[in-house]
Amino acid sequence: MQYPQLINATQGHRYKLDGRDVIALESSPTPRIAYIDPVWNWLGERSVCDAADLVPQPMRYFHGDTPR
Repeated sequence: MQYPQLINATQGHRYKLDGRDVIALESSPTPRIAYIDPVWNWLGERSVCDAADLVPQPMRYFHGDTPR
């Protein structure tokens, strides 16, 4: 499946980067991100990346709504 390239990452949104789950810590074309630890489900290592390398992931919102 081909994903459109992001121009800006959105703060607080979840993405995949090189097969690992991350969360954007700021809205930017080169955002600071934090890797999500799969065991502890907690934020781990921080890094900076290019928004075009991020693949958006579904997120659950208020009352369990999931955006398309």
